[in-house]
Amino acid sequence: MIKIFYNNKILFLTEKTLNKVTNIAFSEKENIKNVLKKFLEDDEIFTYSIYKASPNKVLEKLKQDFIFIRAAGGIVKDEKNRILFIYRRNKWDLPKGKIDEGENDLQAAIREISEECGINKNSLKIISKLQSTYHIYRQKNDMILKETIWFDIKFSGNDIICPQTEEEITAIKWMSEKNIKTVFDNTYLSIKELLQNYVKRK
Repeated sequence: MIKIFYNNKILFLTEKTLNKVTNIAFSEKENIKNVLKKFLEDDEIFTYSIYKASPNKVLEKLKQDFIFIRAAGGIVKDEKNRILFIYRRNKWDLPKGKIDEGENDLQAAIREISEECGINKNSLKIISKLQSTYHIYRQKNDMILKETIWFDIKFSGNDIICPQTEEEITAIKWMSEKNIKTVFDNTYLSIKELLQNYVKRK
């Protein structure tokens, strides 16, 4: 199963129908944006499922029918096991950004964290790769499907963190895993799930 988030909604890509969810059979011939029109526009629908094919096959079709972009970022922890959060557009988030041409996902994650938080790249060390998250958002008249590739990253420097204000980041804060309820109360569904899975695996 693959989950794709849109605002406070979840789109499931599954091989079989789900209970208590609007289920739509997959078709290679139809434009998935048109199939999802009701899901995207109806404020009363919060869960949807596209089934009858492998989730990866449906995902590849979505990439063709939407404008698809890739980003990378990280769950950054310091030596006190605190996680680094940014505050942007009135939501708590994790540092991340679009992968530039010629970059791989690891390089992009380190660069974006460095730029958004004012951290020296040499102070960041990749520990492992985490799950990817997917979400849909509207940009003017276009619908974008975005994949974000996440890494578990260790911070071991003495850098003074500084928000990249030109990216609308207004605050940066280190928080312990036990004290991130503030984040859970005001973040995106995809970030909440990523953090919950991260805490469980430790």
